[in-house]
Amino acid sequence: MMGKDTVQIISCSIFRESIERLRHEGKIKCLVTYLPSMLHMYPAKLEAELEKEFDKIGQDNRTVLLYGDCCPHMLDFEKRRSTSRTSGINCCEIILGTGLYKKMRSEGKFFLLREWAIRWRDIFETELGLKGENAISFMKEMHTGLVYIDEGIRVTPLEILEEISAYTGLGYDILTVSEDQLLKNLKSAIDRLDYDS
Repeated sequence: MMGKDTVQIISCSIFRESIERLRHEGKIKCLVTYLPSMLHMYPAKLEAELEKEFDKIGQDNRTVLLYGDCCPHMLDFEKRRSTSRTSGINCCEIILGTGLYKKMRSEGKFFLLREWAIRWRDIFETELGLKGENAISFMKEMHTGLVYIDEGIRVTPLEILEEISAYTGLGYDILTVSEDQLLKNLKSAIDRLDYDS
C-alpha cells in the first residue's frame, strides 16, 4: 500500500535484475513497476503505458522514472508533481555514468545489455530490418565494436555474443560493472524528489 513517504519507481524492465538485487540487499526500499523494454521500439505505446501507471499511482505520490529519453514526452512526465527521473539519455548511460558512456560512445562502441542481447534477432532483424550484408555494412559504418555490459548477475551469454559478432562483423568486449552507478543515479533522483515535494 502506498503512503506519502512511499517512493514508487516506474522502470524499464532492462533494469529488473539489478533493481531486484538492490532491493534484496536492502539498498533501496521502493515499490517498483516494470514496463517491457521492447516498448522502447514503440514510443507512443511507451507513453500510453506510462500514462496508465501514473493514473494508478495518483498525483500525490512520489514517483521516480527509471528511464532515459525513451519517448518524445519523457520530459513532460518528469515535470509532473512529485516526480523525478534518473540522469542519462538511455539505459547504458544510466548504468555506466556520463563520463564512461560518452568516452565509449566517442570510440564508436555499440552497447549490449543482457535483456536485449538474448533477443538480438528480434531487435536487429525484425524491428530494425537489418539482415545479411546490409547488417554488417551498416554496423561497421556506424560502430567500431560491441561492448557487452555485464552486471555480474548471470553467466555471460558468450555463444550469443559470438552470434552477434558474426552477424554485425564487429568484435566484442565484455565490460563488467557493479550496480554502484545505477544506485547512485537512483538515489540522486529520489533526493531530488524530496526537494520537489
